[in-house]
Amino acid sequence: MKKTIIKNAIISALLILTICAPLAAINSEAIFAQAATTGTVVSTELINYYSMTTSEIQSFVKTLHDQGITTLTVRINSFSEYTINSNTAIAKIKTIIPIANSQGISINVDLHTWYTTWDNKFRDSASNAVANRNTYINYVKATVSALNGCNVNAFMVLNEPQARTASISENNFILTVISAANSVTDKPISVRFMAGYSPSTGHYSPEIDKVCDFVCRNTYWDARNPTTPVYGCTEAKILNALSTAKSQNKELWITEFGKSNSNLAEQQAYVKAFVAYAKSKGINQIFCWVSQPESSGETYNIFSGYNPNPAFRELVSSTTVNPTKPSSNPTPSSTLHPTTNPTSNPRPTSNPNPVAIPKPPPTENPSTETRTPSVTSSRPWTWHQWTWSSWTGYNYWWRR
Repeated sequence: MKKTIIKNAIISALLILTICAPLAAINSEAIFAQAATTGTVVSTELINYYSMTTSEIQSFVKTLHDQGITTLTVRINSFSEYTINSNTAIAKIKTIIPIANSQGISINVDLHTWYTTWDNKFRDSASNAVANRNTYINYVKATVSALNGCNVNAFMVLNEPQARTASISENNFILTVISAANSVTDKPISVRFMAGYSPSTGHYSPEIDKVCDFVCRNTYWDARNPTTPVYGCTEAKILNALSTAKSQNKELWITEFGKSNSNLAEQQAYVKAFVAYAKSKGINQIFCWVSQPESSGETYNIFSGYNPNPAFRELVSSTTVNPTKPSSNPTPSSTLHPTTNPTSNPRPTSNPNPVAIPKPPPTENPSTETRTPSVTSSRPWTWHQWTWSSWTGYNYWWRR
């Protein structure tokens, strides 16, 4: 769907008058009841599939199909590939997609960065942060573009930014990554945050959730021990993320949950409890971390070779209908303005001023352990601010 550019200063001025309208009060109980009627999609994420043969892909996909799984996320190792602008995974993903589609399984793509990627490469204090950010932005555009026409269901273009309160320039970097992806695809776009440190907890700008097409959170919180925080995540933070998503008429995806396979019975019990919890709260989609049939090096693996662990058998979706989509007229904001093309110094624009990010309460030190919608392919029209022009003022565009 083409993006229509509105180059009219009068229309721009009128739009500016509407951008600060407050959101309506959230009725959490009503939100949960509404979400629960749509059911919960339960799935997993495939990683380190680069060496899988076609027959091995077919075997793995059949296992998913026989389990009743209808969507799958595949990871690209962006934490290492972006530095050399490599797209090693693309050819394999192009093999996986038609095989999965033939079994009624849609494919989401996770451009996967690590917590350490952010700390070492992207945060303000990282060495060469500006150059690293620009390299990553260009990598995202190249990778997403390479999958155009391949029937990808949705893209997640950044994973687990730091477990701290972000600066204005760090928030703007994330917004610019989203904008860059949107400039080359019409597919739904989102960013995966740790549920304990996210826009809905005050660690990142709420503008990020607003411009995402669905809301993503990673959590290893244990539904069997609901009062115990895990990696900064509590039940309240999960429910707050759900309220945030529903207030914007979007889906909430739990893009990681899981347990070590050192005790298979414990892993199964954890997964069973979390699946039941997600269904009870009406969380739209959840993805168990992780499926890696090619090797046993991943301690959260729910496969042993190509044989699933007992935990895999707990991945059972409830009845689903059409997922809730963003409204046709969301309330945009003027606070932060990413640019589509990276610049040599990605700083926030001086007009207007960004919203100050509230300081969160103290939390335990985050772990540095490396662990890490179905959205329809046609997005509703949404409003975005584009660029400043001395000729027209701010230009705006609508897109699907």
